[in-house]
Amino acid sequence: MLGVIDANPAHADSGLLDDPRILGVRFTLPRVDLNAFERRRREDAAGWSRLFDALAHRKRHVLLYAVDPRVCRAAMRWIPAEIPLGLDHMGLFDASSDAALRAFETTLDAAVERGNVYFKGPGYRAATDPMRVAPAVRRVMEKAGPDRLLLGATDAPNVGTESTSGVPFREWFADVPSVMRYTQQLAEAACQEPISGVRVEPGHLLQENALNLYADV
Repeated sequence: MLGVIDANPAHADSGLLDDPRILGVRFTLPRVDLNAFERRRREDAAGWSRLFDALAHRKRHVLLYAVDPRVCRAAMRWIPAEIPLGLDHMGLFDASSDAALRAFETTLDAAVERGNVYFKGPGYRAATDPMRVAPAVRRVMEKAGPDRLLLGATDAPNVGTESTSGVPFREWFADVPSVMRYTQQLAEAACQEPISGVRVEPGHLLQENALNLYADV
């Protein structure tokens, strides 16, 4: 079992990153706009640099939960490319919005340009209907490659509400098996057709990629 700790410059020297159970750090920025992010980044530039050096030295990851796609892309430019960067919830939070999907395409292009970025599920924050999220999963496979997806995530304890209905996610997904059924359906839908002529198995997106993405941790 691997976990993450809060992205804080103090962890550069806290010793927690030496714990083999720690995957790395997580930026949790659900309501942070670009200006606030830039201020936070500049407040302790030296401290962030030490943290990134510590992460790179230990081959740890950064997970990024950023709802604003501009913040997501700014973080990708800021975090050194040698550090593996996982975009929580795939970096997509509304699969029903044309504007959000266009922004996602821009984020996907930036991820490919940076390299060393993967897209972590489960995906239901973009839409509780997996069929609506499957096209975005296919776009990741087409542009970044099938190895850049990790859909088999629970997102427990499933906090927050669905954007269009306002229904709490816990009412949609009451337990871990219900989320796992969603990710299975999403992976199967995304893998129905080959990618560039190559058949991708759902299990590749659900579990197998994790073995490679986290092999060095």
